[in-house]
Amino acid sequence: MIKWINLIRWPNLIIIAITQVAIFYKYFKPLALIPANEILQKNINIVLLISCTILVAISGYIINDLFDQSNDKINKKKSKQIIGKTISQEDAIFFYLFVVILGNILAIYLTIQFNLFYSYIIYPISIFIFWYYSYQIKCLPLIGNILVSAFIGGVILLLPYSFHDSLLLLKEQDFANYKLIISDLIAMSIFAFLINLFREIIKDIEDYNGDQACICKSTAVYFGIQKTWIIAQLVLLGLFLFSLFFMFYILEQSVDGPFILMVMTPILILVYLTLIKKETHITQISLISKFYMIIGLLYFLIQ
Repeated sequence: MIKWINLIRWPNLIIIAITQVAIFYKYFKPLALIPANEILQKNINIVLLISCTILVAISGYIINDLFDQSNDKINKKKSKQIIGKTISQEDAIFFYLFVVILGNILAIYLTIQFNLFYSYIIYPISIFIFWYYSYQIKCLPLIGNILVSAFIGGVILLLPYSFHDSLLLLKEQDFANYKLIISDLIAMSIFAFLINLFREIIKDIEDYNGDQACICKSTAVYFGIQKTWIIAQLVLLGLFLFSLFFMFYILEQSVDGPFILMVMTPILILVYLTLIKKETHITQISLISKFYMIIGLLYFLIQ
């Protein structure tokens, strides 16, 4: 059982679930635009929507590991390699198909419940994109990094898309609140996109040896490690400037303690570590950036 849990990257799935639940309870449940007799069904739909999102993510992790077995033998420690070691390729493929089919059933059900029939196409397109990413796009410099990061940002925007009817009604009744919700969610999405893009680029540096050996022209292999460090630093700079823009021009607030502690301090730590450029710090930078994404999203949700 543990090997399957490790295969699906359970910490990442928890982050996705908690983020979507928190967004729902902060922005959409308080709107009180849902009739009392529909609240239970809406809550069930939210659980299924989050489950469908998680299934898409799981399918992406599995198919990526299936295509990445050669790289993983070089990049990962033997104890961390799963497919081909603790789980056979055949079992992994079967599990992948099961996840895709289950997610497809949920997607069809949700399009009916949310009355968004044309939106069903999002599911097969997502599955195809993750398959094609694992098959080829991940070995295209920057494009693969941007694609994965766009999915993370899209996870946040999925809920407002699903509740577009409620948001349109709110827009007519309370435009100021509508504008605040939309601004917050777009800002969260951009933040998640940028910090994840930074992390994906750092992971390319970490996986440089395996990617080069397998002739995979990832960002680090294509540009070289030194130039890739510069690209990562530019992404951090963009994140820093965006955070300041959000604070001063969107929230129209002065810099406060939580902002300095939860947003600025982690960025400065990451900048310092990227300037040092020590190979021993790459894993630390990757972990810190993941925690930073969690802390940053938490700031958006409590501010």
